[in-house]
Amino acid sequence: MICWEIHVPNANVAVYLEDTVKATETSKISQKKLAALIDEATLDAHDEGEQLMGLMTAVVDEVDVPFEAKAVGEAVTVVGFDDGPGLTIQAICKRNKRKDKVGLSSLEWLTPKPKGFEWIAAYLEWQRQLG
Repeated sequence: MICWEIHVPNANVAVYLEDTVKATETSKISQKKLAALIDEATLDAHDEGEQLMGLMTAVVDEVDVPFEAKAVGEAVTVVGFDDGPGLTIQAICKRNKRKDKVGLSSLEWLTPKPKGFEWIAAYLEWQRQLG
């Protein structure tokens, strides 16, 4: 996978854009469960943008932060979530005093996974289905 790092002038934030969705940990949650979560989050959505907002709301509401993960092989603390370019959700990651935004599909998940991880898995499955 190739990642580009974009630094925002006069801000202590870098944004990582990814060009592919790598394999996820969704295989440990049944496809039936993932489908049910996606349906729950996107029930009233009319298009993919509204589906993303439903999934983003579920991730923000249901996933406990902060939690530990790895981004580009470095240990980070995920402190929140934000919408990203296109139809993506990004994790707001803190390392030392710096904050970066990293696509959820780029994170390496540590054990134990955060409470509510199944919603991240549902988002990743939805994104995979979009192709």
